[in-house]
Amino acid sequence: MDILKKLIISLFPALLLTGCFSEFEPDIPSTPVLCMNSLITPGDTILLELTRTWRWSEGDPDGNIDINIYNADISLYVNDRFVEKLTPSRRPRPMQYMLGLYDTIQCYKAEYIPVAGDRIRFEAKSTDYGDATAEVTIPHPVNIEKVDVTASRFTDWGTSIFGTRYSMDLNMLVWFTDPVEDTNYFTFATSSTGYHADDEEGSFDYVSFYGFDQSKEPLFTEHVSVLESIFSDTSGYSIFSDRQISGKSYPLHITITGLSYEVNNPDNRPEFGHGGVNLTLANISDSYYKHVLSVWVANDGLAGTLGNAGLGEPVFQTSNVSTGAGVVAAAAPFTWKVELMDIVREQLGKDSK
Repeated sequence: MDILKKLIISLFPALLLTGCFSEFEPDIPSTPVLCMNSLITPGDTILLELTRTWRWSEGDPDGNIDINIYNADISLYVNDRFVEKLTPSRRPRPMQYMLGLYDTIQCYKAEYIPVAGDRIRFEAKSTDYGDATAEVTIPHPVNIEKVDVTASRFTDWGTSIFGTRYSMDLNMLVWFTDPVEDTNYFTFATSSTGYHADDEEGSFDYVSFYGFDQSKEPLFTEHVSVLESIFSDTSGYSIFSDRQISGKSYPLHITITGLSYEVNNPDNRPEFGHGGVNLTLANISDSYYKHVLSVWVANDGLAGTLGNAGLGEPVFQTSNVSTGAGVVAAAAPFTWKVELMDIVREQLGKDSK
């Protein structure tokens, strides 16, 4: 992608070096409209962020302007039946929460707890910015049926005052069966799981790794053309459809390298020694899939790259909100935990033979 941008930019040096620069704001009519964002999962609280669109010259929504809508009337419908009015609330800001900074952002909350199969509709009304509606059906989870795990480059680093440390690479086949009756869209994610207790013995499980290698699974790049595979950045996206595997049993090829597992359990407490890797397969709504795919096209796809350079039509992110701003999506996740101590025992058993 960088090579392509350099080639495009090199076509216009004369234009860039002639004339004078001046700041101006194009007189393009634009009326702010409501923007909805929500990700709904079965069994979890429904939270909806309601903001407004803004003109770029207004400022920065994360800095000097506030685009949140505080006084909207938002109705929740489930399967075409009115359920309740959403109430103002706040939720943790995702990245800051991960970093231990517990800042919150404005949202609206429902008391109703959704289930798979629910058709959720929001209707929002604002005296200042008009109306907006959005609808999504919550998919059913698709189970991970089994996981075949092969460990390599296993190293026992021994025991120190900080506990025992092991490192390894994991090559996994994550098996699932695509439901034949529906068109399905998926996303896949990994995460570490461990446990820490602030006690005198310093007991803990600690698992760390840097994500997984997406290049080993061809379904993750089914949306990438041959030309885009040369010029575009295809990493960072693990969405896929079932168009190649409809109704079939299929193993996702998932590779984790440089995994580190540290454990300290001097008193053999039963809650320790269970650090692992969570493998999460989520069946997602078409609005989720289309939105993420449009983000890739706009940021890294060939059409978006050409559009950003003025050599093609602009590419915009897909929305299922009536105003064209935001996305209301749904996901039904299923998580399988790979117990690392089972792998450690197996590898140590091989070494002792």
